[in-house]
Amino acid sequence: MIWPLLIAAGTAVAVLLIDLVIPRWYVSLTLGVLGALGTAATAFVAPSGRYALLCATEDQCSYVLDDPAKLIAILIAVLTAAALLLYAPALKLGDAPAGEVGFLLACAMTGGVVLGGARDLLTLIVALETRSEERRVG
Repeated sequence: MIWPLLIAAGTAVAVLLIDLVIPRWYVSLTLGVLGALGTAATAFVAPSGRYALLCATEDQCSYVLDDPAKLIAILIAVLTAAALLLYAPALKLGDAPAGEVGFLLACAMTGGVVLGGARDLLTLIVALETRSEERRVG
């Protein structure tokens, strides 16, 4: 049950590809907001328990979706949706490229979702590096 992670990453890819086909600011913005809210919703409705991914042993896993990780995923996804909505006036005026902003914020959201469930050093470093993409937006 790693749907929040998959939807967050899928949102980033979808925003990038849709912006290539339909380069309108509102399309990228809408897709990014819907993807962020979808990530939050899937984390919210995920069943309680511990879901592990890439485990060497039962206690040594790279990614674990447990209750704290779900809370972090919800928080990061909602904040990403809010950031995209706050960016809307600048996107409408053309001050920033909508596809790039949507893609980078979705990548940062993916890093935040991974960061909440990271349980080994390599996953933590990759999540932090992906999360740092948000500072480069704008």
